[in-house]
Amino acid sequence: MHKNALGITLSLTLGACIFAACGATGSTPSAAIQTSSLQIRGDALLRNLSGQYVGTIEDSLGGKGTVGASLAQYKSAIGGRLKVKLAKDSHTDLLAFALSSPATLTGNLIYAGSAACTLRTTGKYDAATHRLTGSYRAVHGCSGETGTFSMEQQCYYVLSGPATPEAGLKQC
Repeated sequence: MHKNALGITLSLTLGACIFAACGATGSTPSAAIQTSSLQIRGDALLRNLSGQYVGTIEDSLGGKGTVGASLAQYKSAIGGRLKVKLAKDSHTDLLAFALSSPATLTGNLIYAGSAACTLRTTGKYDAATHRLTGSYRAVHGCSGETGTFSMEQQCYYVLSGPATPEAGLKQC
């Protein structure tokens, strides 16, 4: 994996576009309930998944390593930076997810190497363990790369909407 200014610029632009498009149009919050979830778009209960995460990653090209993330959330859109440390490489990526159910996420991981690489990413959040696990595969600007990750939420960020924190987590 390589880095350059054009790739980073393209990644930031693409990440911002993806993040802005997730759940932004035509979605207004319905009456929220005071639990660990936020009610948006009818019956769908969405958890506050914002916060800081740490864990492990296994990449088909880079091998095993550690990963840390700082994620922000607006309604059903979640995005942020992912710091990856592998045996031969360290880099910061962009991550943009949309919640398709209370615990299922789909989106993109953008790696800003010599050319922007888009990786299709899916994940699940386990509220009992505060773990975000998932997988990714290359879809544009690179080929053959796949991987998995598992991160534990360390703390949460306060959202602007009426939601209370997940039980057992502290505020960041």
